[in-house]
Amino acid sequence: MANTVLLKRTTVAGRVPSTAQLAAGELAVNVTDGKLFLKRVSGAETVIELGQTGPQGPTGPAGVLRLAYGNLVGLLVEAIKDLAQEVDQLKRTAP
Repeated sequence: MANTVLLKRTTVAGRVPSTAQLAAGELAVNVTDGKLFLKRVSGAETVIELGQTGPQGPTGPAGVLRLAYGNLVGLLVEAIKDLAQEVDQLKRTAP
């Protein structure tokens, strides 16, 4: 069975989501720029850009951090696999 994951998205070039627009851990994508964003809560709430420049700290507007996206693909795939397994287990044990 295939699953579809929908993210918040925009087609407006240069648009970056604010912390008010995302829930903790939620992803958003700018399909025009090809950029992926994540809301992180570690002390203070920030939106992290999962982009192509390395994790050099704040480099964008309003606390946006840049992170090498290619380094995260494997982690995201494994996290999705783990979640799928948990869903399957819950389905099997549901009354």
